[in-house]
Amino acid sequence: MGSSGRASDIVGFWRAVELFDVQKVPDPVQEQPRVVVDVASDGLLPWQPEHPVQRRPIRSDYEWCYTVYLGLYEAARVVDQLCSAFGPESPYTAGTRAQGVTSAVIAFVVGPDGVIGPDTPVLSSAAWATGRLRSPGPGSAQWLDGLAREQSALRRALTGLSDPPVVSPPSAVPPARDSGRTDRSVVSRAGAAVRTQVTSAARDALDEGAKSAGTGVDGIVTAAMGALVGPVVGTIAGPLIGTIAGGVAGKFVEKVLTARRAAGPRGDTEPAGGSAVPTPVHRVTMHDLTATELTEFVGELSAALGIADVLQPAGIRVECWQRRRRPDRPPRPLEAPLLNSMIADDLDRIAALLRDGGAGRALRDYLTADADIDDERRRDVQDHRDEVLKLVGPECKPAGRWPTESDRPLAMAQQFAVDAIHAELSSSSGLFAVNGPPGTGKTTLIRDLIAALVVDRAKVLATLERPSDGFGGVLTYDDGEKLREIDLLRPELTGFEVVVATNGNDAAKNITHEIPGAKAVAAEFDARDRCDYFPELTDDLLEGPSWGLVAAALGNRSNNRAFTSRVLHGDGAPRPKGGAPAPRRVGLLNRLTTGSASGPSWSEARRRFRAACDEVARRTAAQTAVAAAVSALPELRDATTSAERELRAQGEIVAARRGEERTAADRASRLRARLDDATADLDRHVAGKPGFWDSLFSMWAVRRSWYADGVELRGRQRTAREQWEAAETELDAARAATAQAEEQLTGLDRKHATMRGDLARAEEIVRTAPTLPPVADADDADFELTAPWADPELDRARSELFLAALTLHKAFVLGAPTRFRRMLITAGRVLADPGGMPPAAVLAAWQGLFLTVPVVSTTFASLPRLFDRVEVDALGWLVVDEAGQATASRWSGGCHAVGAR
Repeated sequence: MGSSGRASDIVGFWRAVELFDVQKVPDPVQEQPRVVVDVASDGLLPWQPEHPVQRRPIRSDYEWCYTVYLGLYEAARVVDQLCSAFGPESPYTAGTRAQGVTSAVIAFVVGPDGVIGPDTPVLSSAAWATGRLRSPGPGSAQWLDGLAREQSALRRALTGLSDPPVVSPPSAVPPARDSGRTDRSVVSRAGAAVRTQVTSAARDALDEGAKSAGTGVDGIVTAAMGALVGPVVGTIAGPLIGTIAGGVAGKFVEKVLTARRAAGPRGDTEPAGGSAVPTPVHRVTMHDLTATELTEFVGELSAALGIADVLQPAGIRVECWQRRRRPDRPPRPLEAPLLNSMIADDLDRIAALLRDGGAGRALRDYLTADADIDDERRRDVQDHRDEVLKLVGPECKPAGRWPTESDRPLAMAQQFAVDAIHAELSSSSGLFAVNGPPGTGKTTLIRDLIAALVVDRAKVLATLERPSDGFGGVLTYDDGEKLREIDLLRPELTGFEVVVATNGNDAAKNITHEIPGAKAVAAEFDARDRCDYFPELTDDLLEGPSWGLVAAALGNRSNNRAFTSRVLHGDGAPRPKGGAPAPRRVGLLNRLTTGSASGPSWSEARRRFRAACDEVARRTAAQTAVAAAVSALPELRDATTSAERELRAQGEIVAARRGEERTAADRASRLRARLDDATADLDRHVAGKPGFWDSLFSMWAVRRSWYADGVELRGRQRTAREQWEAAETELDAARAATAQAEEQLTGLDRKHATMRGDLARAEEIVRTAPTLPPVADADDADFELTAPWADPELDRARSELFLAALTLHKAFVLGAPTRFRRMLITAGRVLADPGGMPPAAVLAAWQGLFLTVPVVSTTFASLPRLFDRVEVDALGWLVVDEAGQATASRWSGGCHAVGAR
């Protein structure tokens, strides 16, 4: 099996676990405004007038809604079946037994009008998977395939129960020339009405793969028409089959529709003009159903799913809750009950992406097998402090810093994490893990990373001559209503988006309250007034004091609505109990329309940002010089000491060469004197040459003796000359050696002087530096508590750069009002329901939103839904907060959309 197949199987296993994850339904409770009641099979349903819930007081501007849970079962029974199939030590079941947890086979939401919410019917995945556990069983490769089809068929069938009929109003009925024509017209219109209603239950189920076991859809329509225009000839056709849930629900709906139409009013009215018009088809709502019928329905469904005997589902539980009714606005869509895992579907999609090689790099890295990891690249920073010190140098710090107190820098591990994450993931996708217990400053680390990314994007913004230069075109798309346009940011302005994912809504809100909250920034920076980054809108969003719109909690519909209402439209915060309503604001969309937002011009914001960049660069360069000096000191000291040794050694060599030169000179002088003596002796000998007569009288003996002496004297002179010339040669060599040694000595002296100067300057830089690096051989506590290269003035400049970057972002948004208005309007639609919006438009909307609000927090469960239409690695950063408190399957659901983590 290849690596992609292995990774896909792992995610497939995660999905299987999620399918068996039993969600708890609410316990019975009798507290206002939320009431949860159990209903007997022959009891009253809470929306019926005689039920006690209907006698409870309710404000005139509120109305009751109902979440219905059918077929209650204990979660422990699911675990029993898992244990029977896999054994108690199976990864499927280890630690999952939940005593006392009750769930339901199906659930749906009923509105005040008695109509089931269109997207609310839900089939329990745990109940369905338990049935699949028995047949076809885990031995089948497709044993957990098909849930989506079941859900769709169930939803379409049940919501078809109350689809309103479409009947032409009497005023639209043309006058008939004869009764035959009139009857046919009536039948035609009645047939259209029935077809509209019945096909929502029957034909839609067929669309999901069901097939009629009786007369078929046309037979259903014919039978229903018979109930209108004459005696009922027969009942609607039998159950629809194909998908189990769709088939059973289709049969239930057919049964209900048949019975209601057979018993419903048939009389015709006689309007002015004399034409008979049928009474409109009766609209079946939950008000028309009994608990007995619902009990029978869920019993049939449980039997069809094969879970009736093992889960023993029984009973009805209804949660009654109140919704505000606002006549000036359309009612909010009803949300489906939380009966299943919110990430199972996304895990299925991710498994397919992994199998096809299309998943994001971060998830692929996480799922890499141990055998495929290059251990040579790993470093234990506990044993290799030099690796840590390299990454916490001044030149490695991001330019931006969160505006906390300047005298409260990051500790060693925090700064190392920020620097390493920024260095490794700014230009490529990947994965980085930070481990630390609560209270060790992980949120502080996240804030510094946010500041770094905001500054990084601002550096790109600062290269633009005008805001309009930041866009690369316009995308025209069809959102299902009409053609719309959205502007596209240039690619270099994207990839800085930050998503913070947490395990729950409270944690997500904590993150986004901490980041824009007033206490998140130090008073010394006066960030609220200096940036003026839409703080009053943020106050409404947080329902408390803030300093700027740098983060928002999104994901569930409540959070999405709050953001759209309070930030985009300026509706203000909710009215406090007993208090006056909050004042309306000028929302962001209106500010972009009217140009009423304040702030510096684009050119002024650029100038300020560039000046802040220069200040950070200047101070960083000074600190980098200190770092270089500190780094160079050991080598400089060693080199200077070595040069001193070389200088002394060379001095000794020069002295020796000079001694050798003197010795050679003395010898040459002595040999020269000997040569001079030999020459003088020879000259005297030549001068004393015997005359002719002396030679004659001595019979030439004197002449022979003189010649012999001359030969000897010349030999002595020749020998003396040769010795002197040799001595001169040696003297020349000695002089050359001395000169060379003296030259080398001079060079070493200059080198030594230079090194001493470099050493003195480095020592002076270090001596006068405001801060010094940590000592590598310090004990663990001192090393970890050290704030590396902490310089309050530099940290202040970095924080001010971050604030200047936000101001530049605001100037960019306000400098392109039409473009950003289109992007933010589209973002509002995405948050409400992207519907059929194309992925490119969804991505453009998210990118525009993230440029305006740099950080979005959400839950693991909301990640897949929030970024459902965003392509792989299309967004910048995913920060998983408290990842150790959740399984990897929880946060992997959003990994496909975000590149770096």
